[in-house]
Amino acid sequence: MKKSTIFIICLLCIVSAELFMVWKNGVDVKPQTYSLDAKTYDMPKRETDKKVVKPFLFEMHTANEVDAILDEFAADITKSMAQHEAIKSKEIILPTPVREDKQIVEVVPADETVAVEEVVSEPEIMSSDISEEAAVAESLFNGKIKEPEVAVVETVEEQAQEPQEVIETPQPVTEANPVETTEKRDRVAIVIDDVGLSIPFVREIAQVKAPLTVSFLPYGASGKEQVITLKDAGFEVLVHVPMMPHVPAALAPVTLSPEMDKEETQSELNKMLDRFEGTGIVGVNNHMGSLLTERAKNMGYIMEVLKKRGMFFLDSKTTGKSAAGKVAKEYGVEYISRDVFLDNKNDYNYIMGQFKQTEKKAHKNGYAVAIGHPYSQTLKALKDWLKEADKNGIEIVHVSELLAKE
Repeated sequence: MKKSTIFIICLLCIVSAELFMVWKNGVDVKPQTYSLDAKTYDMPKRETDKKVVKPFLFEMHTANEVDAILDEFAADITKSMAQHEAIKSKEIILPTPVREDKQIVEVVPADETVAVEEVVSEPEIMSSDISEEAAVAESLFNGKIKEPEVAVVETVEEQAQEPQEVIETPQPVTEANPVETTEKRDRVAIVIDDVGLSIPFVREIAQVKAPLTVSFLPYGASGKEQVITLKDAGFEVLVHVPMMPHVPAALAPVTLSPEMDKEETQSELNKMLDRFEGTGIVGVNNHMGSLLTERAKNMGYIMEVLKKRGMFFLDSKTTGKSAAGKVAKEYGVEYISRDVFLDNKNDYNYIMGQFKQTEKKAHKNGYAVAIGHPYSQTLKALKDWLKEADKNGIEIVHVSELLAKE
């Protein structure tokens, strides 16, 4: 590096320090005159096509541009010194910066909310958006990302851009001011899928004081210790069994497929369930599976294992053509299906709107099952919604407590 370059760098450091000291009124700066001479720099030509080698500072500017920058520095120094002298002589008073934080909230009238259809035709289920949820799960498993900013899951719900009401966060209920209600309460089971890949999330959701149901993926970081943590917190635990979808997707290390015969299907399923042996797992639900759950023969292999183990099947209903309910009845396996997907968008207002849809389902049928995922806004919305659930006539229960209703 040339001596002239080093000199300029040092000069810029000195100027920056001087500006800071003047601004803070830390020193008494006497009037001075700074003179910066213009310089011409002849830099050798280098190949900078390859991304490996980055251009030097002066290869990105012409000599005239560099001179202009230095002149601007000199003008700033002169201006700052003049202000400093004026402050000392009380000729001017610098205003205190004021920061305004503004938040714009779009208010949508409640009567314009669009109802969401829960089961749609096959072409919508075959959307390419389905594969994105599997890709996110695989990225979480490989430790590439912690959480997607926008969550897309395999779902049979319409992806309509429905307006949502602006939900105000309610004040927490304290023991000194408990909610009293004598009205009949309808029951809701909240299921959180894809649990186990993030140990910090397990610790965080364990702090939620409600009888939730969580479904653990049978690979990656998922293990008995995490299951026991949530069981001790009062949660019900399922195994989230990977099943083959209709569309290409980033699949789990082992995914139950129609290509597997009875022996292979039951062997792989038993391995998944044995991973959590002795922890009190009570049932399973499908991870993806829009293809496999339509195949009655293959679902029969699965129901046979669940019958022997005394487990129930929660149908995530990723396809409107699921044969799981019919086959479960044939094998005498307890069965229930999902009513609402909570977080097709990782958006607080959207998720709160889906909780309202869940309440409507529960008030209509006496109960409802809603499925969410380990997303930041899902957890935030869940905590806020739980504060108002009892007042809104909702009782939170485990999925197993709803089986008689189905």
